[in-house]
Amino acid sequence: ERIAQTMPSQYSSTAQDLMRGKPSEIDHLNGYVLRRGQALGVATPANRVLHTLVRLLEAHPAPR
Repeated sequence: ERIAQTMPSQYSSTAQDLMRGKPSEIDHLNGYVLRRGQALGVATPANRVLHTLVRLLEAHPAPR
């Protein structure tokens, strides 16, 4: 119950990395799913979009 109460103020590790201007783990997380899907012939469009969006945010960080 306490976790559910604090969730609105929590940020994922990827979001925290982006806020700090640090490289994220997107290649290890969603990138892995992309590579495995490609190797197995399975489409992973949601993971591809997330991976692409995070990589764009890493390349063009929002001004602070």
